[in-house]
Amino acid sequence: TATPTPAGTQVAALPAGPVTLVMLGDSLTEGQGDDAAAGGYPRRLVERIQSQRPGSTAANLGQSGWTASDLIQGVNGEPAQLNAAVTQLTGTTGAKVALLWIGSNDLWYLYEFGNPDAAAESQDRQRYTADIDTLLSQLHATGATILIGLLHDQSQRPVVADPPNPNEPAFPGISAAERQQMSQQVIAYNNALRSKATQYGALVVDFYDTTIFTSPATLADD
Repeated sequence: TATPTPAGTQVAALPAGPVTLVMLGDSLTEGQGDDAAAGGYPRRLVERIQSQRPGSTAANLGQSGWTASDLIQGVNGEPAQLNAAVTQLTGTTGAKVALLWIGSNDLWYLYEFGNPDAAAESQDRQRYTADIDTLLSQLHATGATILIGLLHDQSQRPVVADPPNPNEPAFPGISAAERQQMSQQVIAYNNALRSKATQYGALVVDFYDTTIFTSPATLADD
Protein backbone atom coordinates (compact mmCIF):
# COMPACT_ATOMS: atom_id res chain seq x y z
CA THR A 1 0.00 0.00 0.00
CA ALA A 2 1.35 3.43 -0.91
CA THR A 3 1.16 5.56 2.20
CA PRO A 4 0.32 9.26 2.06
CA THR A 5 3.26 11.53 1.48
CA PRO A 6 4.34 13.75 4.37
CA ALA A 7 2.55 17.04 4.94
CA GLY A 8 3.75 19.65 2.50
CA THR A 9 4.97 17.14 -0.08
CA GLN A 10 3.34 17.60 -3.47
CA VAL A 11 3.26 14.73 -5.97
CA ALA A 12 2.08 15.75 -9.41
CA ALA A 13 -0.42 13.59 -11.26
CA LEU A 14 1.08 11.58 -14.10
CA PRO A 15 0.48 12.93 -17.60
CA ALA A 16 -2.04 11.06 -19.70
CA GLY A 17 -0.90 8.29 -22.02
CA PRO A 18 1.56 5.40 -21.74
CA VAL A 19 3.77 5.14 -18.67
CA THR A 20 7.46 4.26 -18.70
CA LEU A 21 8.34 2.33 -15.56
CA VAL A 22 11.88 1.53 -14.43
CA MET A 23 12.42 -0.79 -11.47
CA LEU A 24 15.64 -1.00 -9.44
CA GLY A 25 16.30 -3.62 -6.79
CA ASP A 26 17.40 -7.12 -5.88
CA SER A 27 15.80 -10.58 -6.25
CA LEU A 28 12.50 -9.23 -4.89
CA THR A 29 12.34 -7.06 -8.01
CA GLU A 30 14.02 -9.46 -10.43
CA GLY A 31 11.51 -12.15 -9.44
CA GLN A 32 13.90 -14.99 -8.65
CA GLY A 33 11.90 -18.04 -7.58
CA ASP A 34 8.59 -16.44 -8.50
CA ASP A 35 6.59 -18.64 -10.83
CA ALA A 36 6.78 -20.10 -14.32
CA ALA A 37 6.25 -16.70 -15.89
CA ALA A 38 8.85 -15.05 -13.64
CA GLY A 39 9.47 -11.32 -13.87
CA GLY A 40 8.73 -10.36 -10.28
CA TYR A 41 6.23 -7.67 -9.37
CA PRO A 42 7.18 -5.54 -12.44
CA ARG A 43 5.52 -8.03 -14.81
CA ARG A 44 2.31 -8.09 -12.79
CA LEU A 45 2.29 -4.33 -12.39
CA VAL A 46 2.84 -3.42 -16.03
CA GLU A 47 0.09 -5.82 -17.13
CA ARG A 48 -2.38 -3.96 -14.92
CA ILE A 49 -1.18 -0.56 -16.08
CA GLN A 50 -1.33 -1.56 -19.75
CA SER A 51 -5.02 -2.34 -19.34
CA GLN A 52 -5.58 1.31 -18.41
CA ARG A 53 -2.74 2.93 -20.36
CA PRO A 54 -1.96 0.92 -23.51
CA GLY A 55 1.63 1.12 -24.66
CA SER A 56 3.09 1.35 -21.17
CA THR A 57 6.43 -0.41 -20.63
CA ALA A 58 8.48 -1.69 -17.69
CA ALA A 59 12.25 -2.12 -17.53
CA ASN A 60 13.05 -4.57 -14.73
CA LEU A 61 16.67 -3.86 -13.75
CA GLY A 62 16.57 -5.95 -10.55
CA GLN A 63 19.50 -8.28 -9.84
CA SER A 64 19.53 -11.04 -7.26
CA GLY A 65 21.99 -10.48 -4.42
CA TRP A 66 22.58 -6.78 -5.03
CA THR A 67 22.87 -4.15 -2.31
CA ALA A 68 22.17 -0.42 -2.34
CA SER A 69 25.85 0.23 -3.08
CA ASP A 70 25.75 -2.29 -5.94
CA LEU A 71 22.91 -0.39 -7.60
CA ILE A 72 25.22 2.61 -7.80
CA GLN A 73 28.51 0.87 -8.63
CA GLY A 74 27.57 -2.31 -10.48
CA VAL A 75 28.88 -5.80 -9.67
CA ASN A 76 31.61 -7.89 -11.33
CA GLY A 77 31.34 -6.12 -14.65
CA GLU A 78 27.56 -5.84 -14.53
CA PRO A 79 26.63 -2.18 -15.15
CA ALA A 80 25.10 -0.09 -12.39
CA GLN A 81 21.32 -0.14 -12.31
CA LEU A 82 21.27 3.55 -11.43
CA ASN A 83 23.08 4.60 -14.61
CA ALA A 84 20.77 2.49 -16.75
CA ALA A 85 17.69 3.88 -15.03
CA VAL A 86 18.79 7.49 -15.33
CA THR A 87 19.63 7.05 -19.01
CA GLN A 88 16.27 5.53 -19.81
CA LEU A 89 14.24 8.00 -17.78
CA THR A 90 16.13 11.02 -19.06
CA GLY A 91 15.50 9.97 -22.64
CA THR A 92 11.77 9.50 -22.05
CA THR A 93 8.98 12.01 -22.44
CA GLY A 94 5.52 11.70 -20.99
CA ALA A 95 4.62 9.80 -17.83
CA LYS A 96 7.57 8.08 -16.16
CA VAL A 97 7.95 6.31 -12.85
CA ALA A 98 10.97 4.93 -10.99
CA LEU A 99 10.44 2.21 -8.38
CA LEU A 100 13.19 1.50 -5.85
CA TRP A 101 13.18 -1.37 -3.34
CA ILE A 102 16.58 -2.24 -1.88
CA GLY A 103 18.23 -3.17 1.41
CA SER A 104 17.52 -6.85 2.01
CA ASN A 105 20.97 -8.03 1.00
CA ASP A 106 22.62 -5.15 2.85
CA LEU A 107 21.18 -6.66 6.02
CA TRP A 108 21.84 -10.30 5.16
CA TYR A 109 25.50 -9.62 4.41
CA LEU A 110 25.99 -7.43 7.48
CA TYR A 111 24.87 -10.10 9.93
CA GLU A 112 25.85 -13.27 8.07
CA PHE A 113 29.46 -12.18 7.55
CA GLY A 114 30.05 -9.06 9.63
CA ASN A 115 29.27 -9.90 13.28
CA PRO A 116 28.88 -6.14 13.79
CA ASP A 117 29.10 -4.27 17.05
CA ALA A 118 27.20 -1.04 17.70
CA ALA A 119 29.87 1.08 15.98
CA ALA A 120 29.81 -1.11 12.87
CA GLU A 121 26.02 -0.96 12.76
CA SER A 122 26.14 2.83 12.98
CA GLN A 123 28.67 2.99 10.14
CA ASP A 124 26.49 0.69 8.07
CA ARG A 125 23.44 2.92 8.63
CA GLN A 126 25.41 5.95 7.49
CA ARG A 127 26.56 4.11 4.36
CA TYR A 128 23.04 2.92 3.56
CA THR A 129 21.57 6.38 4.07
CA ALA A 130 24.20 7.92 1.78
CA ASP A 131 23.46 5.30 -0.89
CA ILE A 132 19.72 5.99 -0.74
CA ASP A 133 20.43 9.71 -1.04
CA THR A 134 22.52 9.11 -4.17
CA LEU A 135 19.86 6.89 -5.71
CA LEU A 136 16.93 9.19 -4.99
CA SER A 137 18.72 12.40 -5.91
CA GLN A 138 19.69 11.10 -9.35
CA LEU A 139 16.30 9.53 -10.02
CA HIS A 140 14.59 12.73 -8.89
CA ALA A 141 16.68 14.75 -11.34
CA THR A 142 15.14 12.81 -14.26
CA GLY A 143 11.71 14.23 -13.46
CA ALA A 144 10.25 10.79 -12.76
CA THR A 145 7.71 10.10 -10.06
CA ILE A 146 9.46 7.88 -7.50
CA LEU A 147 8.06 5.11 -5.31
CA ILE A 148 10.35 3.61 -2.67
CA GLY A 149 9.66 0.45 -0.68
CA LEU A 150 10.22 0.12 3.04
CA LEU A 151 11.80 -3.12 4.23
CA HIS A 152 10.13 -5.91 6.16
CA ASP A 153 11.65 -7.35 9.34
CA GLN A 154 13.95 -9.99 7.88
CA SER A 155 14.66 -11.47 11.30
CA GLN A 156 11.17 -13.01 11.04
CA ARG A 157 11.81 -14.87 7.81
CA PRO A 158 11.75 -18.68 8.09
CA VAL A 159 15.37 -18.96 6.93
CA VAL A 160 16.60 -17.27 10.10
CA ALA A 161 13.67 -17.47 12.54
CA ASP A 162 13.99 -19.71 15.60
CA PRO A 163 13.92 -22.54 14.71
CA PRO A 164 15.28 -21.95 11.18
CA ASN A 165 13.79 -23.58 8.13
CA PRO A 166 15.37 -27.08 8.24
CA ASN A 167 15.13 -27.47 4.46
CA GLU A 168 16.94 -24.26 3.54
CA PRO A 169 18.91 -22.66 6.38
CA ALA A 170 20.28 -19.98 4.07
CA PHE A 171 21.95 -17.87 6.74
CA PRO A 172 23.40 -20.19 9.40
CA GLY A 173 25.88 -17.50 10.51
CA ILE A 174 23.15 -15.24 11.92
CA SER A 175 22.78 -15.97 15.63
CA ALA A 176 19.73 -15.43 17.84
CA ALA A 177 21.36 -12.29 19.24
CA GLU A 178 22.06 -11.01 15.73
CA ARG A 179 18.43 -11.57 14.76
CA GLN A 180 17.52 -9.08 17.47
CA GLN A 181 20.12 -6.65 16.14
CA MET A 182 18.84 -7.08 12.59
CA SER A 183 15.29 -6.37 13.72
CA GLN A 184 16.43 -3.00 15.09
CA GLN A 185 18.61 -2.23 12.07
CA VAL A 186 15.59 -2.72 9.79
CA ILE A 187 13.80 0.00 11.72
CA ALA A 188 16.80 2.31 11.33
CA TYR A 189 16.95 1.58 7.59
CA ASN A 190 13.25 2.39 7.24
CA ASN A 191 13.69 5.63 9.15
CA ALA A 192 16.38 6.60 6.65
CA LEU A 193 14.11 5.64 3.74
CA ARG A 194 11.26 7.75 5.08
CA SER A 195 13.53 10.73 5.66
CA LYS A 196 15.01 10.59 2.16
CA ALA A 197 11.57 10.04 0.63
CA THR A 198 10.42 13.25 2.27
CA GLN A 199 13.51 15.08 1.04
CA TYR A 200 13.00 14.03 -2.58
CA GLY A 201 9.19 13.87 -2.70
CA ALA A 202 9.01 10.10 -3.19
CA LEU A 203 5.96 7.99 -2.37
CA VAL A 204 6.56 5.37 0.34
CA VAL A 205 5.28 1.81 -0.06
CA ASP A 206 5.13 0.09 3.31
CA PHE A 207 6.14 -3.58 3.44
CA TYR A 208 7.11 -3.53 7.11
CA ASP A 209 3.90 -5.10 8.44
CA THR A 210 3.25 -7.49 5.57
CA THR A 211 3.03 -11.25 6.15
CA ILE A 212 4.11 -12.26 2.65
CA PHE A 213 7.68 -12.86 3.85
CA THR A 214 6.71 -15.12 6.76
CA SER A 215 3.95 -17.25 5.25
CA PRO A 216 5.17 -20.39 3.40
CA ALA A 217 2.32 -19.88 0.92
CA THR A 218 3.97 -16.75 -0.44
CA LEU A 219 7.63 -17.76 -0.24
CA ALA A 220 10.06 -19.53 -2.53
CA ASP A 221 12.52 -22.07 -1.05
CA ASP A 222 14.73 -19.40 0.50
